[in-house]
Amino acid sequence: MNLADIKTRIESVDSSRDKYLVRCVIPETYLEEKYSEFTSICKKAKDFDDFLNLYLDSDTFKYSQGAYELYKKFFAKELWLKLRDFLGDECRNCISDVGSLKIGNDAFSMLISNGYGD
Repeated sequence: MNLADIKTRIESVDSSRDKYLVRCVIPETYLEEKYSEFTSICKKAKDFDDFLNLYLDSDTFKYSQGAYELYKKFFAKELWLKLRDFLGDECRNCISDVGSLKIGNDAFSMLISNGYGD
């Protein structure tokens, strides 16, 4: 695939006025190493799905904001599993019915609303 096709495909799902997804995924040309890696991925990709897989598996981009945004747009159901892979044993699943989740320790804690409860 070429860069223009990939940019068009990403723009088609980017509903933000400032094209945030496009800006996150496609590196600026002055970032020579990242831009070179990105264009290499574009050239290798047979289609858009192949591009997504190559981009998300790339050592350069797999932990980037662009990768997160692509997961959010194209793989929303798998995003939680991917985040668990990143976090490893530090991941906790918690269900709260009181309207918020308490995060912290004995010295400091905060309540984050979860939309459930009273």
